[in-house]
Amino acid sequence: ATGTVATCGTPLASPSSGGNYVIDAPANVTVTDASFHFKALGSPSAGVTVSVTGGDMTRNIIVEAETGYVHQ
Repeated sequence: ATGTVATCGTPLASPSSGGNYVIDAPANVTVTDASFHFKALGSPSAGVTVSVTGGDMTRNIIVEAETGYVHQ
């Protein structure tokens, strides 16, 4: 139903192996932890900023609260 939140308990299956689909960042890359999800109509549960750092470079990925617009 619109406006409800459901937790997905099933991992995405890897198309090549059929096991859980996992992508690990290289050892020198860190990603800040952000807990949010997109609702059925596309808006996020919260506005967040996720920082991705590799070496001496950091990039922020911003998810806007009301619209779900994602930008750098």
